[in-house]
This record gives sequence, structure tokens and C-alpha cells, in this order.
Amino acid sequence: MYLIKAYEPDYIIFGGDNCERWEYTSQFFSLYRREIPNIKTALIPGNHDLWSYHKDTKREAIYDHIRKTCKEYDITFLEENPIVDGKILLCGTIGWYDYSAKPEAENTEFLIVNKGTMNNDGNYIISDIGDLEFAEQCKKRLLKNIRANQKNVSDILVFTHVPVLKETLAPPPYGKNAREWYMSNSYFYNFSIGKELLKNKKVKLIISGHVHRYMSGMSKNVHYAVCGSDYGEPEALFIDYDDGFLNIDRVE
Repeated sequence: MYLIKAYEPDYIIFGGDNCERWEYTSQFFSLYRREIPNIKTALIPGNHDLWSYHKDTKREAIYDHIRKTCKEYDITFLEENPIVDGKILLCGTIGWYDYSAKPEAENTEFLIVNKGTMNNDGNYIISDIGDLEFAEQCKKRLLKNIRANQKNVSDILVFTHVPVLKETLAPPPYGKNAREWYMSNSYFYNFSIGKELLKNKKVKLIISGHVHRYMSGMSKNVHYAVCGSDYGEPEALFIDYDDGFLNIDRVE
């Protein structure tokens, strides 16, 4: 919190995996607003935010609970409510993985059916909607929000939980089984969103998370960064963006 007060940002954006148990969302927001009552704040959910440890609450109900709780604490639910600030558009989505990062030799249906053996989303997310349908919903909503708000802005800054650019796909760490690593990547990316974003010349920055590994660079003419927060090791990116000038301070 002292870093937030020191930087005095115009906005704070939570990029997902904000609260491990959805039941604690209200307590989390209450504590946050007690410390930071006045800074404009927005949020996108992450996959962990939608987990149901008791396997008794569907993803859609948890999503709706987060959306309503955001409103209660004056936090913009960026998934559905993009922000226009002068000539800048801020928009975002959880993204969800669409298996576009899977190895070509692997079967998508196999990865969906066996997800619980490789990723805990398969054990703790309950939904009548499959991954591919949910990913498509997220993509369509994001692109719709951009189309509806881009006319009078010059720069679009996009925040996604799931990384959307192929440049963010990292090789396996030393000693890690390569096939297992690349199979697990199936649950970490949505390259179809990135493909659409790169077509829009107004998109200047894409910030993502989810993979617990920091990286940054350029894809075509778009700057990107992935916040490297991990379990017990939080990280924040302080973004200075003014009239096309960009600076990102990584604070661990």
C-alpha cells in the first residue's frame, strides 16, 4: 500500500487472481477501500477468482458475485465497463484459454477431458459452459467494447488475465519435462484475442498475467508486459503512459 501512496497513480487495475476464495471478495474489497478510499480502481477476474473449492457454486454465479461486489465498492468491472479517459481507452478481459497454445500434435478434446490432471481449473471450476465457448464469449465482449468506444480515442490500453501474444510463450525451465510443459501451456494462453488486437492500430499496450513470470517487449507496434506475480511473491507494474510515452516500473 505504501508504494501505491508513493506513486499516486490515476488508476489501479487488478489483473486477476485477486482473491483465492470468492467468498472473501467482499472482505478483500473492504480492506482495500479502507486503505485506498479514493483512487479510481478497475478489475478483471482471473481463473483463481472463479474457483469453487466446495464444488457447489458455478463459475457464472461467482462471476456475477464479483461484478456486483465491484459495484458495491466503487470498483469498475473492466470486463463489462471499459473506461474512456480523454483520448485513452482502458479495457480488459479475463480472456480465458482457447487451447491455441497447445502443441500441434495434441488433441484438444483430450486436453479438455483430462484438464484436472494438469491444471486445477479442471478440479475447482464448475460450469455448464465449456472452455472454448467461454473463451469465445470473452473475446467477443472485449472486441465489442473496443468497437463501441474507440471512435474518439487515439490510444487503447488492454488488460487481460490470460496472455494473448505468442511472444509470451516461454520455453520449459531447465529440468522440466518438455512435453508436459507444452501441454500445460494449453491452459495459459488465448492467441486468437491477440491476433485480433494486433489488427487495431490504436492498441498501444497489452498487460497480462496468469503465467507467474515477468516478461516485456514489442509485438509489431504494440508494447506488452506480463506481470510476474506468484504465490507469496506479489508484483506490481506501475505504468506511466502520457501522449504515447510509455514507461513501466516493475516492483516486486
